[in-house]
Amino acid sequence: MPGDSDSNQERVPYSLREEWKDVEPIFVQDGPDSICPISYLEEFKDTMSYLRAVMKNREISERAFELVGDSIRIHPANYSAWLYRMELFWALEKDVIEELDWISDIASENPKNYQLWHQRQQIIEALFKLGKIEEFGPTDYSAILEESIKVSQAANTKLPEAASKRLGEESLDYAKLLSVENFNNKLIKSEIHFLNEQIDFDSKNFHAWSYRQFVVKTFNLFEYEYLYTKLKIEQDIRNNSAWNQLYFVLKNYFLLNEKSTPELNGAINPNIQSNCDVSTLLIQHIEFATSKIYLAPNNESSWVFIQGLLRLHGPELLYTDLHSKIAQILSLNDKKSEYLSQSRFYWEYLAKYYLHKRDSLTSDISNPRFLDYNNKAKDSYEKLANSLDPIRKNYWNYLLNKTVLL
Repeated sequence: MPGDSDSNQERVPYSLREEWKDVEPIFVQDGPDSICPISYLEEFKDTMSYLRAVMKNREISERAFELVGDSIRIHPANYSAWLYRMELFWALEKDVIEELDWISDIASENPKNYQLWHQRQQIIEALFKLGKIEEFGPTDYSAILEESIKVSQAANTKLPEAASKRLGEESLDYAKLLSVENFNNKLIKSEIHFLNEQIDFDSKNFHAWSYRQFVVKTFNLFEYEYLYTKLKIEQDIRNNSAWNQLYFVLKNYFLLNEKSTPELNGAINPNIQSNCDVSTLLIQHIEFATSKIYLAPNNESSWVFIQGLLRLHGPELLYTDLHSKIAQILSLNDKKSEYLSQSRFYWEYLAKYYLHKRDSLTSDISNPRFLDYNNKAKDSYEKLANSLDPIRKNYWNYLLNKTVLL
């Protein structure tokens, strides 16, 4: 990349480069009585000594930009070097896409380096505040949603092979649906491509998901992100990061604005922007979450997602519609529903359900229904403590003593 030395070429120390003869390097002296002197590589000492010198003088030049790039490659966690590179980036009016590509290159070997994610966000935020996003192309991404409709109507569309084998069902080619090639804005395309690659490499990278939320909010990519999180859940039903992202998308856009979601399991709603009341959205996701609970009853992610979603946005559905849907699954009396009946998450939910039903009645211990619900909650916690989840016995007994009338 222009502005950075080629790591594939034989490196020439800065001390031997003619263009650096005018700079007096600043070395770190440990001193003769140092308790634990650090044995730095010669390349590190050489590069950092010249970096200290140019930073001390606040030099703004192409050579300083090249130098700070070298120093970050050697020591990616050097926050001062990243700050200096940012200063040089704006002062020298460097190409934005090239800089983002350079950061992507650093991320390929250091995906959990805090500094590179912060640097990337700072660049995007600055461009957004300056009103320069449109300079990289139109921000409308309706073509992606239109392509979704076309692909959904095509014959023989399937999940990725591994998912098809696991789930034993046909669905859509999600990878084709979510191709970044349909983004017309180079900046959005760059960031989504980078994030998709990072999450494909490590589907639970906290830095990637956190930055992804910033990108989705900044560019208003909620419809795209809804499809993307569904893809990630289909690929790995236990990916808690994807379940968390699905909640983020629902909370910050679809529930907030009462908008219908693009659906890929069956017919896609061609009118993405149509209104949709909150209860309809919640019931839709009760269906989705319980279908995943049926597939993996001991997967905590789906249980936490749907209970958290309903507790905050539809408490009236938490112990009515959700309970009915779970009961419907149990009534199937097949192998999967049998697994569900022995899930600790099911019994924890059941204990809360009985407590809710008990507390909805007048606190009268002479009321048979009150005592019945109370005793069923007691039995549920005892089952958890003594047979289903004895490793957390103390916790279940704590809840038993705290919430149940003994």
